[in-house]
Amino acid sequence: MYQQILKNGFSYHLYLVSVLAVFLCASTFGQEKQKHQPNDSGFERYSSNEVDKVPVYPGCTSDNNEGLETCMMGEISQYIVNNLDFNLASQSGLMGMQEIVVHFGIDASGKVVHVSAKAGNPTMEKEAVRVIKSLPECEPGEKDGKKVGVYYTFPIGFEVE
Repeated sequence: MYQQILKNGFSYHLYLVSVLAVFLCASTFGQEKQKHQPNDSGFERYSSNEVDKVPVYPGCTSDNNEGLETCMMGEISQYIVNNLDFNLASQSGLMGMQEIVVHFGIDASGKVVHVSAKAGNPTMEKEAVRVIKSLPECEPGEKDGKKVGVYYTFPIGFEVE
């Protein structure tokens, strides 16, 4: 499944299946073995499968973590579709299938932190970081009754025609 986006005469296909399917295992992709060690800023890197309650995106409701995470990945995917400036890809001379891998955390207060991106183009990396940093505040994850930060890796795949 993909969504075609038309902006300023250019056609973009955002492959939501790759985004959604990979998000299911995204919280463990590329994680270090010592996930619980705080980094320099004190952010503990729990993955979503290590917490009792995953972070909750605004408006998402479910009786279990799987439902909450499914809702969250759908909402983030839609947020990316609505807010990422795909025109920057064509303006940068990119064509064909593109991928941006974004790393970020939802901290113990529910804010998006430690955002970074890796792509074949620095302009698209900066754009992905801008969009993820602008995500709305979430309800934080919890472990053992304590609010904790949760780390995610989120791939964004799209095609520029």
